[in-house]
Amino acid sequence: MSNNALKLNTNTNKYSFIEGLRGFAILLVFGVHFFGKFQKKDYFLSQDSVFKPIIKFLHSGHIGVDCFFLISSFLIYKSLTNQNNKMSFIQFMYKRYSRLLPVIIFILIIPFIIYNGFNIKIILDNIFFLNIFNSSSSIVIVTWSLVYEIYFYILAGILYILLPNKITTSILFLSLISISILLIHFFVKQHIIEEPIRFLGFFFGILLAKYHTKINQSKFLLKYKELIVSIGFCIIFFQMYGWQNFNWVAFVTTSKLHSALFYITVQIGFFLIILGNLIKGNRLEFLLVNSFMQLLGMVSYSFYIIHCFIITKLNLTSKLMMYLNISSFISMLLEYVILFSFAVVLSIYIYKYLEKPYFNKIKK
Repeated sequence: MSNNALKLNTNTNKYSFIEGLRGFAILLVFGVHFFGKFQKKDYFLSQDSVFKPIIKFLHSGHIGVDCFFLISSFLIYKSLTNQNNKMSFIQFMYKRYSRLLPVIIFILIIPFIIYNGFNIKIILDNIFFLNIFNSSSSIVIVTWSLVYEIYFYILAGILYILLPNKITTSILFLSLISISILLIHFFVKQHIIEEPIRFLGFFFGILLAKYHTKINQSKFLLKYKELIVSIGFCIIFFQMYGWQNFNWVAFVTTSKLHSALFYITVQIGFFLIILGNLIKGNRLEFLLVNSFMQLLGMVSYSFYIIHCFIITKLNLTSKLMMYLNISSFISMLLEYVILFSFAVVLSIYIYKYLEKPYFNKIKK
């Protein structure tokens, strides 16, 4: 494993720390869906249990998706503005769609047909992401975030391929789009994405990519790079703990303002984590550049798609209680370890025998 978070992986052309950050996001997302199925049972804990705030913390990992948004926009902006990587709008959309398609077909569509029969509308909705207009047709709940990704791909393709000029790439133009998203969030009652405020995460990623080369020229950032990463992680963990344990914006009277404050703060947290890791020689890079996090990051897409299937279809807690004669709470934690491990192993096989061969073929 590379000791330099900035070193490009020659096989995947990705920054190592970003691969690790994907792994971190996957850990968060798995937690929210796993502990979600035990929420009605209060996680088998009493109200005054010392473990309850910890489990609630782990159950608040939905913000891992916002991390994916920043990563995606960072990489796509750098790709589209690379003078050596010219492509048409159609080529760009085909490339992005091809990236998502094989796992969608083999991991979502085929199992859906086996369990539920051949429903042509739902199948086509999920293959062609027409569920952007009808979220109820999504086979698994996690595909909502792919809808956000598709919208961003279209917007990025328009801005940086069809309209590549100084205006569309300017910080002023990006600011105007961000303000438009805020206005939609607060004042438009009917819109085609559920939480427009989370779309802002893409623009935080673009901002990082746009000024990437200048970041390492800043003496201030170079001096405080570890502090920047630490503050970023503290913000993320603070928001996770506060999501269900306390409300730090209790004075807010509207849900829209509360949502805006919460998610913008989360986006700033991930922004700082990426910012600090973009600076050369960051001594905290080991948090993301290690074998475990790199492995999770490598298989993150397959893991993201399949983990809900595994969590909902495999319910082991009651069986573990009966066969091992242990408490419900311990059985739940043991089920967490088993299901997470199974999801990782299955994701590795999907990546090795489906994703990787497919990508190598379409690159030729």
